[in-house]
Amino acid sequence: MGLLVVVTTFLIIILHRLIVRRSILLPPGPWMWPLVGVIPFLGSLPHQALALLAQQYGPLMYVRFGSTPCIVVSSSMLAEKFLKTHDQVFQNRPKTLVGKVFNLDNAIALSSGPHWRHLRKICSTQLFTPTCIQSFEVVRKNEISLIVNEIYVEANASKVVNLKYHMSAIATNSLAQMIFSKRFYGTEESRHQELQDFKDHFQKVMFWLGAFIIGDHIPSLKWLTKLQGVEAKMQKLDEKLTKSFQRLLDEHAKATPNTRDSKNDDLPKDFMDVLLKMPSEDGTGSLPLCTLKPLVMFDLLGAGTDTTSILLEWAMAELMQNPEIMKQAQTELDTVVGIDRVVQESDIQQLRLLQAIIKETFRLHPSTPLLLPHQTNEAWQSVEGYNLPPKTQLLVNVWAIGRDPNNWERPLEFDPTRFMQDPKIDMTCQDFRLLPFGSGRRACPGRVLGILLLHIILARLLQSFDWYIPDKQGPNGLDMSEKSNGINNIKSQVLLARAHPRLPSHLYE
Repeated sequence: MGLLVVVTTFLIIILHRLIVRRSILLPPGPWMWPLVGVIPFLGSLPHQALALLAQQYGPLMYVRFGSTPCIVVSSSMLAEKFLKTHDQVFQNRPKTLVGKVFNLDNAIALSSGPHWRHLRKICSTQLFTPTCIQSFEVVRKNEISLIVNEIYVEANASKVVNLKYHMSAIATNSLAQMIFSKRFYGTEESRHQELQDFKDHFQKVMFWLGAFIIGDHIPSLKWLTKLQGVEAKMQKLDEKLTKSFQRLLDEHAKATPNTRDSKNDDLPKDFMDVLLKMPSEDGTGSLPLCTLKPLVMFDLLGAGTDTTSILLEWAMAELMQNPEIMKQAQTELDTVVGIDRVVQESDIQQLRLLQAIIKETFRLHPSTPLLLPHQTNEAWQSVEGYNLPPKTQLLVNVWAIGRDPNNWERPLEFDPTRFMQDPKIDMTCQDFRLLPFGSGRRACPGRVLGILLLHIILARLLQSFDWYIPDKQGPNGLDMSEKSNGINNIKSQVLLARAHPRLPSHLYE
């Protein structure tokens, strides 16, 4: 009798779904399990699974994550429609347990409404202006030079270079100096551990952000989330993160620009100097801790360091797999810059192949393969001839768009010259075939700084060293498989390399 009830209920649910789908004109999509939706089909790499489903059901596909309605866009044409034409419909972000516990709902990337507009204005008018970015050039140059020197020492000792570590060090130190006037790598042992703990805490937050939280997608099973102790674990982590962040604020308040970790007496005011003077949303005071922490931790430090280090690791891996392209890039550097001076940020505009390599790496290996989800409001929406339920989430599969044969010839091949033949394709969020930083009103406000960091770091690495795949890497060279790290798509194996200096020794000092 019990089995009959279960089977009957199951059939009723399926019949109900079919009737609803037909009556409200949902986009096409796969069959989904009751209660859990498409989740059992996703595996450990959801962007790849959704790309395969899109080949069967089309570039606009309806799925459910649990009971959360979602549409998945997998073509550049539809991405433009949803991120540009229908931008206002999908301007919100979904509310999640992670956002609530870690105050990420107050971050620029995940907030909505007046609060989001207020923070975005601060970033666009105070932090990411051309003048402000230019003022930190000496900071970026010094940090990159320090890491290049470390690699030089390792190369002369015939050591294998851990490029993943060095990419993270360059990106983190460059941004941490701009934000706090602090270094996360290369400091004294006790200080290094404290700052490393802070970064480790943040990495765990990023894991939770990309994890499937049952209560977010199946409200009827919220009790399971509590039973598993998920929220308690998050709260404990948030307490550690808050204490670390508060210590950084306290130290910052005691320091002056000339007494901080940098040896440069002309160091400009850092981002914290600026943010601590910014008014709150209602104008009655300064930005509160519950806003400062996610803004600095997630929007500035976390998003910037992860995107930069992940992309650089993929770029170096692809170049080591394609040494002829690496040699061409080095020849370009030698022609434009020479070998008697270090490449500068002002040289980047002339380095067309270098720019193309960055674009091609973003095309094949986007750090966030599914852009952060957008969401409609609580009303039904009619979009592109379909009726979307309230709070429908929008996922843009930029990984699939980057491999779409309708956009690219030989889409699985690493070929930067495609962007030299079509230089109009850029990373300013205007060409929807390449969307590393999103587009529309939700585009990343720090993309100009991110693009600059990527180019100058890669330029220094290629100018300074010849790079080789270490021995014992297997018959096919490097392992180029990927894995998910929260919301990011990273190389599954740490990138190791051998480096050989190619410049006069005094340029490494």
